[in-house]
Amino acid sequence: MGKTPLDTPRKIRIKSYYEALVNRDGKTSKTAVALRFGISRPTLYKVLASEDRSFHYLHDETRGRPKKLSDAQCEEIAALLDSGDYDTQRLTWRGLAEQIGVDACEVTVRATMKEHGYGCFIACQKNYLKPTTKQRRVEYARVMLERYPQPKDWYHVRFSDESHFGYGPECQDYIKRKRGTRYEVRNISEKRQPVAKDQRRLHAWAAVGFNFKSNLYFYNVPSNTNGKLSLQIYRDCILEPVVKSWLLEGHDFVLEEDNDSGHGTGRDNIVRTWKQDHRLRSYWNCSQSPDLSPIENYWQAAKDNIRQHACWSNESLKSFAVAGWEGLSQETINRWIDTMPRRLQDVIDGDGAMTGW
Repeated sequence: MGKTPLDTPRKIRIKSYYEALVNRDGKTSKTAVALRFGISRPTLYKVLASEDRSFHYLHDETRGRPKKLSDAQCEEIAALLDSGDYDTQRLTWRGLAEQIGVDACEVTVRATMKEHGYGCFIACQKNYLKPTTKQRRVEYARVMLERYPQPKDWYHVRFSDESHFGYGPECQDYIKRKRGTRYEVRNISEKRQPVAKDQRRLHAWAAVGFNFKSNLYFYNVPSNTNGKLSLQIYRDCILEPVVKSWLLEGHDFVLEEDNDSGHGTGRDNIVRTWKQDHRLRSYWNCSQSPDLSPIENYWQAAKDNIRQHACWSNESLKSFAVAGWEGLSQETINRWIDTMPRRLQDVIDGDGAMTGW
């Protein structure tokens, strides 16, 4: 008995999901998309290559009976959804039609608005920020936007950060077995739960900039299990062996760091002294503002690669992290660097709230 073919709605979901990732990031892992929907890579390729009538929603449609919602009415609903009113976006499809004085059923409105590119999706949620934090973010964004108003003004900045990688398979395991034997004992695998210290097992530092990507530099944190970077470790494991070499080679850059105490944010410490002695130009990102540092987007490449494997040793964990990081293209990095003025403006326009970056 052959495999059950994919139905049209599922093909549409797969293709739409893949295209959304490509539009957002420039490219994406086909393996990750295939795993996400539980299909093989060859099947994914066939879905992506499909241009038959099953995808007629992508083209002008002239078949069938007239629509119950006119284009003008759809534009009114679209204007409501684009207004930024969160309560409006949570209305049912029928409720949206009622807002413009139209009596239409849920299915009709949903199907018609889908043709215009609108659907019902899980809301993107960000951490709550206090009013004082929002105000501080707006002030910071205005200062930085005045200092660096154009994308090219950010080409000399190298965004740096630390990330942590842990053990544990975060994707589904696939095995070869006879159909109908899923629940037999020999075909059941027991999930291995990593202990607390293994959830943040390896700690790495890196930096990216326009036409620049550093290696991943791993460091040890013997005194704690959360990967907290101390002043001494930052100086001895990052600044002295890595950043100093860039300075000696004559690289012209400004180092961006987050507002962590290990980066020398205090008035008098060994890291601040090191920066002064070596004439390192640097600045700290606004606190609680990962959306204003593009490197936060790049860590996902390494973590996505790890999620596709079961990692239970430091060696495998490190190799998968490095492979994912090396697979991140410079073109993608440059494109995200170019978004810095937009990120800052979005913070200002949003009154300091977290943005979608």
